[in-house]
Amino acid sequence: MNEPFLCDKCKDTRHVLQDGSWIRCSCLVEISKGMKYARAGITFDTASLIYNLDVIKSKFPGFNMTGRSDELIRGIASSFNKKAPVTRVHCFMGSPTSAKDFILQTLLKKAVDCGYRVSSLSLDSLINKHFQASHEDEGCGITMADEFDKTDVLSLYFGSEIQFRVGENYITEMIRAYHLNCTKKVLLLDTSLTYGGLETKYNTSFQKMFVDSTMSLGDEEKRVVLHQID
Repeated sequence: MNEPFLCDKCKDTRHVLQDGSWIRCSCLVEISKGMKYARAGITFDTASLIYNLDVIKSKFPGFNMTGRSDELIRGIASSFNKKAPVTRVHCFMGSPTSAKDFILQTLLKKAVDCGYRVSSLSLDSLINKHFQASHEDEGCGITMADEFDKTDVLSLYFGSEIQFRVGENYITEMIRAYHLNCTKKVLLLDTSLTYGGLETKYNTSFQKMFVDSTMSLGDEEKRVVLHQID
């Protein structure tokens, strides 16, 4: 007995004949989109990923967001819509699998839907990847800019890596790479550390690279804007 087709429209060939030409079936479009969402690190149901504060409050009781974060987050989404540069690095701080992750993933989904190439990495995996590449090809000179060459929007989770001194250098290099490519690339940082934890795990100079969204942000502000989301 033959198994039923997953897609009756194309009989699982992934293409349909339209006006004399073969085009991609809608099922293939959905499969491709699903792969892009996975590469972007999206784990929430994509249908639920809507940036609406009332919706977020209903999903996460006790949700709180300070400063200009709402305005700035809407600005990032607007930049994606307009294909305009995101002029700062933004860091989302909060506990894992919380409103912080939901809000970050609404932005990543928006970027995918707007046609951006989006990747999500942990700093620990990035460190291991680059150490392995350097070991296999000594003197290869891999830089953080190489990661940006592979994507348009990079989401980087940090704070859980064991090699935290190395991690500090990698994040600093990643931020520097962003500033060299800021008209074309977007860097979104993600951490479950507290603001004090930035100093405890790394050091004071590293902590000073971040500025809270409650502070006045001039046009020339180059520090990473910190969104504290509970």
